[in-house]
Order: sequence, then structure tokens, then C-alpha cells
Amino acid sequence: MSTEGDVPDFVLSYPVQVVSSGIAFAFSFSLLLHVVFTAAYHLPLNRTNFLLQLTSSALMLLAECTKIGITLSEMSHAGGTWPYMFPFVAPRLPRSSQWTMAQVVFYSLLEMVMLLFSHITHIQFLTLLFPSKLETRMIYWMLGPLVLIMSGMSFGNLAPEDDFKTLDLSDALINICDSSLALLYMAGLLIWGGLVNWRRAWRGDGSTAAFGAIAITVAVLKTVISFVHIGYDRVYWMRDLSSVFTIWQSWLGFWWWVSAGMNIGEYADRLRAKERRARREPRQRRRPPNGAPPHVVQRMFKRSEADGAEAPEAPCEIPDASHSSSSDMSPHTYLSNTDSAPWTVRLVRRIGHLAPNVVQRRFDG
Repeated sequence: MSTEGDVPDFVLSYPVQVVSSGIAFAFSFSLLLHVVFTAAYHLPLNRTNFLLQLTSSALMLLAECTKIGITLSEMSHAGGTWPYMFPFVAPRLPRSSQWTMAQVVFYSLLEMVMLLFSHITHIQFLTLLFPSKLETRMIYWMLGPLVLIMSGMSFGNLAPEDDFKTLDLSDALINICDSSLALLYMAGLLIWGGLVNWRRAWRGDGSTAAFGAIAITVAVLKTVISFVHIGYDRVYWMRDLSSVFTIWQSWLGFWWWVSAGMNIGEYADRLRAKERRARREPRQRRRPPNGAPPHVVQRMFKRSEADGAEAPEAPCEIPDASHSSSSDMSPHTYLSNTDSAPWTVRLVRRIGHLAPNVVQRRFDG
């Protein structure tokens, strides 16, 4: 039997660790390819987010390559010596009793930097969803200490392998911080997609709804894995899957935010509401009070005519997307038009654009 407590031996076996490390390696490698090949679009949108996502995915790939290399090397060494059998249970990494202090420090430093950058990337992404100064400060002060504690506990690996109290305490702090961050990340996505920007976050065009659904699904999976890891705190390969879900959630959430308009739509809504209020205020000021004498009404009428002759032009309405080309429209106008109309109206407009001239005149008429 293994000395890992009540945890089943199978989940700590070498085959399971190799498979889980291979899955994490495949996901991190595919994410790195996505980040590299979308650099031409990602970099102009937000340089800081692109650099953070590139660094976090590269560090995750490096950490998984290191773990797979160590595991395969140990299995090859064990299979080449008597009794020429592979060990079934894989010990905890790093091996404090077999490695030198420099190797343990390097491994702990790599794990700490990988965790730090993966969570910093997600925190920076949340500041894009909630860009106000108050919201940004709340995000930093709520999530920053948890990230620092979680990444700092990686140096608990420096403790000897028989110091179970120190190892258990560091594992418990890492699991608690990871599960808390997972809940806050998921709550941030749900609040932004369900309350703040729900009109544009679930559009059918541009795969906006698809990005949102996949990002929230990944957030739910990360939260489930984080809480399962609390119950089985010595199943260390779950940390790799949790970190992979974190960086994928950041990448999917960023493109969800971009596809939903990057907060441009919210600004367009506020600008359009402000223009409507500005158009209503002159009418209310020109309206005579109840019971006013006739000469007062006539004077106000003449004054309104004079103001109308000298006043600048009223803010024009946003042109309809069906009567203007996309090259003549700014991003604000385009987003406002596509989002204000229901999806059925947008579908009819698209059919009208694709239809022949005779049918299109029917739609326009």
C-alpha cells in the first residue's frame, strides 16, 4: 500500500500521471499556437494581455515538458535495473531526498512563476471587463493577495519529504486559494456576461455566444477540479489541469470580450441615450406653463423660432446598417446598429442583402 493516506493508489500511479501530463502538454501547446497565430490581431488590441498570455502559455508548456521528462527518465531508470519493473505509484515532485538543493529550488521556482503568470493574466483580463478605477482596485486587492499566497506556497517543496505538517499546510493553502480564485473568476464572467453586457455578450454573429459559452464551461470545470482537489489534496496532477483551464479561460474570455465589442457598445448606448435626453430637453424648456397668458405664449414661441434658426444642427440619428456601407460607418455606429435590432430583424436584413434586386425592393418597400 502507498503512504498517501486514503487516496487510492491508482490516481497516484505513473500511468495516470503520464496521461494527465500529456493532456496538459497538448492543451498548453495548442494554446501557444493559437496565441502565436493570432498575434497580428491580438497585439494591436491589447499589447499587455498578449504578452501575458504568450508568457503564461510558454511557461505552462515548459513546466509540463519538465514534468514529463522527469517522469519518463525515472521510469526508464527503474526499468533498466533489477527487478526490471516499473514502479506503480509515482512519488511527489520534487524528490527532496534524491535531488540536489539546486534542482529542488529550480523546480519550485518554475512552478511558482508559472502559477503567478497564469493568474496575473486572468486578473489583467478581468480589468478589461471592469475598467473603472474602483472596479480595478477591487480586483487587485481581492485577487492579488490570493495569487501571491498561492504562488509563494510553491516553496513548500523545500521542506523534507517526511515533514508532513509543512507539506500538508502548503498544499491546503494552495488548494484554498485556487478554489477561491476559481469561484471569483467564474463570478466575474457571469456578472459581465449576464448583467453588465448581456445584450452584446450573447449575440449570434461573430461567434460571440460560442466564445461565451465555452469560456463559462471552462470556468465551471476549473471550479469543479479545484474543489475536488481539496478533498484529494495529494493528487498533484490536478494542479496541472487547473492551471491549463486558467490560461484557456483567459484566452477564451479575451476573445469573448473582443467579439462583444470591447465595451464600445456600452459607450454607444450611453452616447445614444445622452443624445435622446439632449433632444428632449429643448422641447421641455419651450413648453409654456399651464395657465400662461397669451402674450407669454406668443413670446416663448417667437424665442423658440429664433433659437431654432441660430441653433446648430441637432445630433443626427445613427444610420441604419441596411442603408449604409460598412466602410462609411465607425465601430461605434456599427455596433449600435447590429445590437439594437432583434435577431429576427437582422436575419431579414441579411436575406434582403443576398436577394435579387426585385426581392430586395420588396424588403425595402
